This record gives sequence, structure tokens and C-alpha cells, in this order.
Amino acid sequence: PVVPRVTALDPEIASVGLSHAECVANYGANGFLYLKVPEEGTDRADMDSIGRPTIGFVELRVSCATGRILGATICLPSAPEIANELGLAIRHKMTCRDIAKSIHYYPSYGYLMHRVALALAFNNVWGMLGACGPVGRVVGGIGRTIQAGLDKINPRKRTKKAMRDWQAQGASQEFYFPSEDSDASNASTLSTTSGISFLEAAERDDLCKAAREVVKEQAKNLHPSNSTTSVAASFVDWLDSKPN
Repeated sequence: PVVPRVTALDPEIASVGLSHAECVANYGANGFLYLKVPEEGTDRADMDSIGRPTIGFVELRVSCATGRILGATICLPSAPEIANELGLAIRHKMTCRDIAKSIHYYPSYGYLMHRVALALAFNNVWGMLGACGPVGRVVGGIGRTIQAGLDKINPRKRTKKAMRDWQAQGASQEFYFPSEDSDASNASTLSTTSGISFLEAAERDDLCKAAREVVKEQAKNLHPSNSTTSVAASFVDWLDSKPN
């Protein structure tokens, strides 16, 4: 069974299916699509979030090859109800296209999840064809199948288990820096990354360079030991452990 995981906060936090790190471990960083959308700009959220400091979000993760829903994380007042709907979708192997084709009441928090599914469904030409009637659905399905086969054949598209494990480790670790630790220039650069994962940070050359400089300064006792240097050291160790 697919069991939603809920933490009763304000707003509530719920997750269902595979986490982001589990998707990376099973499919590789390029083997699935995900989209994270904040609640800002939706009428229901704008009304209900007055006086609430936390901005909620919906993140949906789907398979690149089929569009099948793999997992989701929701931070909204109605997060458990959305997780229940997505849990049913995962249990019956539904795709983001199935969610996109269903009608959701507006304004509601479920409508935000519907918008995320709609954006993922139309992410490529095969998804667009799927919306063009029966013939389009058939052509889109054939196209997705061929594309998935080509991705498996192409060695540059294949992600070995060692690389998937490395990516999953990076996806599960996040930068977090208290503001009082960001005095030095390199530390200040890193402090702007709070909330993103090591895997996302690895794509930015400026962050990788700043982290290595912080570690070098710490080794020469030019930078005080604090949480910034600790996270920077962990990030550099993870970068250096990347499999060939």
C-alpha cells in the first residue's frame, strides 16, 4: 500500500510515494521530472495565508519515460487531503496526464496540484500530442516508448548505480547557514544557498569554488570553525567522492 506521511504543523506537511532522494537513487538525476511550485499567486492561498509567515508549496515527481507519478511533497493547510488523492493515483499507476485531465474546483489547494500536473504533462511534445484526441494519445505513447528505449541504449543517458547513489546522497543533503556565520566573502556566497540540495548546488561553479575556498581558509586557520565551514567541508567531500 501507498502510505502518506503527514506532520501536523501550520501549514501541514505531507509526502507520499518516493522522496526526491529516492527518485534520484532509483532513476538517476535525469530519469525523472519534478516541479516545485509555491502557493503564492493562487487566490485561495493568498486569502488563507494572511498573517501566516510560511509560504507553502507543492512538489510533484514523475517518470520521464511514462509520466507516471512517483511521489509528491506538499506543504499546505490541506496537504493530507492532496496526499490522499496522489496516493490513490500512485497506487493505480496513474500519470500526470490523468491528473491534468481531471477537473479540480477553483479556488482550492487541490487546484495548485492540478496546475503542477498540467505543467509536467505538457513538458514535452509527446505530452502535447496526448492532448490531441485518440490519435494524438497513440502517437504520444509510441513516441514516449521509443524515447525511453533510445535513452537506455545511449550510454550517455545511462546512469550507473554508483552515480545514482552519489546523486541520491547529494539530493538528501541541504545547505543551511545561520546568518551570523556569513561574514567572510566566500561564506557569504554560500549563505545564499540555504534550502537547496548539494546536488543542485553542484551545478553552480561559483558555489563549488566558494566551498573549496572556505575549506582551504579553515585549513589555514583563516576562517573560524562554525556551521558554515562544517557544511562546506561536507559538500566538498561529497563533490570529491563523485564516481568516474
